[in-house]
Amino acid sequence: MKEPRMQVEHQAMEQIGILHVSGHISLRDIEYFRDFAHKIIDDPLVTHFIMNLEKVSFIDSSGIGIFIHCWRAMSQKQGYFVLCGLNEKNRQLIQMTTLPQFISIHNNLEEAMTRLQEKAKPHS
Repeated sequence: MKEPRMQVEHQAMEQIGILHVSGHISLRDIEYFRDFAHKIIDDPLVTHFIMNLEKVSFIDSSGIGIFIHCWRAMSQKQGYFVLCGLNEKNRQLIQMTTLPQFISIHNNLEEAMTRLQEKAKPHS
């Protein structure tokens, strides 16, 4: 197996799982990427999922497919899936799809965390 052209790290903060991705999100490494995404999706303590893409230089259609997969899986858990840190080229790619209609896109990790923490608060 070839070395992946992406690096992935995951962490959890309270009920929020975060996947930090760098490099290329492409068909070549999609199984590797999906395995890391499922470490967050399958964690019973995680109800919200942030994918931090600030260090991603390239996304192909298989990456878009993974975003949809993650959104569906988190929706089934009654949680949220959001993207953050997209560079201009990747943001334009995402805007050309229907993803922004159902996946929130934030400028950075801090903004995404703040929004998810607001959504997680019980309404009075």
